Amino acid sequence: DNALEGLYQSTLDHEGHFVKANPALARILGYETPEVLLADITSLRKQFYLHGEDRDRLLAAIADYRKIAGFEVQCQRKDGSVIWVSISAGLRTSSLLDQTVIEGFMTDITVRKQAEAELAASKDYLHEIINSIGDPLFVKDEEHRWVLVNDALCAFMGHERSGLLGKSDYDFFPAEQADVCWANDQRVLDSGQ
Repeated sequence: DNALEGLYQSTLDHEGHFVKANPALARILGYETPEVLLADITSLRKQFYLHGEDRDRLLAAIADYRKIAGFEVQCQRKDGSVIWVSISAGLRTSSLLDQTVIEGFMTDITVRKQAEAELAASKDYLHEIINSIGDPLFVKDEEHRWVLVNDALCAFMGHERSGLLGKSDYDFFPAEQADVCWANDQRVLDSGQ
């Protein structure tokens, strides 16, 4: 009852329903008490999972491996809002029901998923800006390897982005020319200009 994670047991049938739930799971899903949660959710497929096929994926994973960890899905709260949860669970024989149940815990990972989505969006935005520049543009790390290149540099070098990232001038230019680039880059790294 004092756990911070949402602890639960649920049935193995196609629709599924919670058999046991702790107060943390009730809070995560927007219910006042575990008892209200257990009475209200009669079909996990329809009332818990945002996408019913996630129930199939969970059941298949448990059937194959008998336990899962870090199974991330979107689910619905009592008020209809959508959150992300990470589920870790396994099979257990319930003496109360005299049958095998899924027993596990859930953690609300909505904040993390939102941060990941915002980071991906900002990376996409940066990618668009960098690639709109017509001149070759690159960023190198302290070991003089390209860590970011735009489309114009890829075209100039005649290589796909994947063929440039992580490489240095020595991978593409004669040693004398690469030495000059390396020295110039080192001056920039040392002075900041």
